[in-house]
Amino acid sequence: MRQETREQIAALLEKWEALQSNLNIPELEQKKEAVEKQTFSPDFWNRSDAQSVMRQVSLYKDKLTQVEEIVTALEEITTYQDLAQEDPDSYTTFESELSALITRTKKRLKDFELSQYLQGKYDSNGALLSI
Repeated sequence: MRQETREQIAALLEKWEALQSNLNIPELEQKKEAVEKQTFSPDFWNRSDAQSVMRQVSLYKDKLTQVEEIVTALEEITTYQDLAQEDPDSYTTFESELSALITRTKKRLKDFELSQYLQGKYDSNGALLSI
């Protein structure tokens, strides 16, 4: 495995550790379940805040899906890395696959990082901008 690839993998893992340190996944799952539980009420759609609650459920689900996709991709990457260390000759057979996976994971991490910055009370609302 090339040194550049090793460095990219290390950077991805480091970035994920930094992002994950600010994220409490069990708490996020609990919040999603609590908000989702409200939707099971028979008169839920008669409430004035029904759409807002559904938007919250969607935001929690999206965040958890992002986390799951990143974790899965990083596990795949480390599996490839382990395979390359065990059998260096096999690296050429999956080098392009690994490179594409690293690129996709970088984008996912960047998108997730941006979503972490935009998780304030009003950040899910639209905005008008005039120049």
